[in-house]
Amino acid sequence: MKVLSARLTLFYLIFVISYSALADSSKSPAENWQSLSISEMLELADEVRSSNSELSNKIINHLQQQKLNDQQQSKLTYLQAYQFTFLSDYDSAITLLNQLTSSAINTDLKLRSYYTLLNLYTAMQNWQAGIEQLTHSVELSQHVNNKDYIIAYYLSAANFYNQLGQYQLALDSISGLKSQNTSARNLCIITLHQLQAELRIYLSSDEKNNPTASHLATQIPRGVEICKTAKANMLTNIIRTYQAELALSKKDTKQAISSLLPFLEEILKTQYPVLITLSYNLLAQAYWQQGDISNSEKYALLALENSELVSETQQTVATFKLLFQLAEHNGNYKKAFELHKEYSLAKQKVNDEEQAKELAFQLASQKDFANKTEIKTLTRANDILTNEQSLNEQQQENSLLLLLLLLTVVGLGVTWGYKTWLSQQKLKQLTEFDDLTQAHSRRHFIALAQQIINQCQIERKPLTCLVFDLDRFKKINDNFGHHTGDAVLKEVANTCKQVCRPTDILGRLGGEEFAIILPYCELLMGEDLANRCREKIAQIDYKKLGLIEPITASFGITCTDVSGFELNKLLADADDAMYSAKQHGRNCVQAYK
Repeated sequence: MKVLSARLTLFYLIFVISYSALADSSKSPAENWQSLSISEMLELADEVRSSNSELSNKIINHLQQQKLNDQQQSKLTYLQAYQFTFLSDYDSAITLLNQLTSSAINTDLKLRSYYTLLNLYTAMQNWQAGIEQLTHSVELSQHVNNKDYIIAYYLSAANFYNQLGQYQLALDSISGLKSQNTSARNLCIITLHQLQAELRIYLSSDEKNNPTASHLATQIPRGVEICKTAKANMLTNIIRTYQAELALSKKDTKQAISSLLPFLEEILKTQYPVLITLSYNLLAQAYWQQGDISNSEKYALLALENSELVSETQQTVATFKLLFQLAEHNGNYKKAFELHKEYSLAKQKVNDEEQAKELAFQLASQKDFANKTEIKTLTRANDILTNEQSLNEQQQENSLLLLLLLLTVVGLGVTWGYKTWLSQQKLKQLTEFDDLTQAHSRRHFIALAQQIINQCQIERKPLTCLVFDLDRFKKINDNFGHHTGDAVLKEVANTCKQVCRPTDILGRLGGEEFAIILPYCELLMGEDLANRCREKIAQIDYKKLGLIEPITASFGITCTDVSGFELNKLLADADDAMYSAKQHGRNCVQAYK
């Protein structure tokens, strides 16, 4: 229920924002709607679908029994899809909307179907599908004349990109909308998306004194006034949280508190959990910076209580971080440890989601590039065919011979290229992976590790390094032979791969010694993963391998907070900790101190 509630709440907000472009044209519902024509009924059902869903549903149910032409049926299908979204039946809504994007005659309706799908995919956090919708619909948007639908489309795109973390693309989506002659509410929403994107870009920058700071300090209060004029209370208060975040980034705690505290009752009336949790968190952080422990704890606990209504987000991470700091400050170290575990788990989940967003975006970008390349190739081929049609018969025969010759050359080239590619793949496999265990070879492991360490250092993210060694491995080789030893190494490597995350890097340093680099991972989580690897290794069916006692390994661990961002230092410190584990009886995990 926790995740479902969050999605429904997010979905509600997205629809309020995206469809408000059409809200100003709504008319009061007609009491004698049954006397209207079919087209008039469809228009009425569309106009009141949000403000009076009961009447809209009555009209939809009535029209399902009527004989409609193709255009009327398409409009009814869209309204049915919209109806399904409010029933949380997303699958049925998506099915109907996909039918419309491929078959609707009316371009306006087709564009509405696209941006409704985009809103759904944003709510469901289906980033790959959302990117595909944008790719397919961007050209269609150039052929739609209805200004309201165009605004709604670009607002949906901006919201999607902001949720995806592609803030510059969000700004690009709404770059021309402010110049449009639109409603006060739409201007409020455009401003909200713009400020959100600009603030996120600013907060992620290392330069906190750049001109963006003064720009935001001027534009955020202006955005509050724009939304107050539009009487959009929830959106006004969302912008107020931007004001508080900006103030906290500049250590101006008084400004942060005054941005939210006087409006807290108004914020609570919105009943929007994400906004309420964010407000509590920002107040808690402001009081923490002031040294006001009592108020900081008060609002952090309120944020924790309210966060039960939302899934793990940056707000959950912020709440647990502050609570474990408060517990540590109060000397309750047992509670601080438990809260730190919750913080680490929530942070890892958020990091995984962020990586999934980035991966979806990168995959879509690569696919878009491939599609454009294919289109260029097809265009060139079409030009060649067009030119060939203008030649006389003799020229066509010569062209055919030339084409056959070209195909022969291309065929030989493709065959040679494929064989070369196979050779390169085999060479790559030999140089990048250990032939026995299929873990990364030492050289390739070091290259990959250095890249991810540099990335974490630039992003100021944590990283943990593990080094482990199989206990008494020489005894296995001496007593059972190298064939058995090789089988043990392969089984251990496969076991660790199953425990590691997709982003972790496992390498064989030599002999029975391995290392794992854990990007975006703090020491506490690294210790947990090391212990899971250690336990799984001990659970390997040693009898099946021909051994008479279990396989064990000793682990050493360190992190960038302790050893810094130099790979040699990380490996050396983890190695020292591993030898300490050997001295403590083996089959254990030791952290470098």
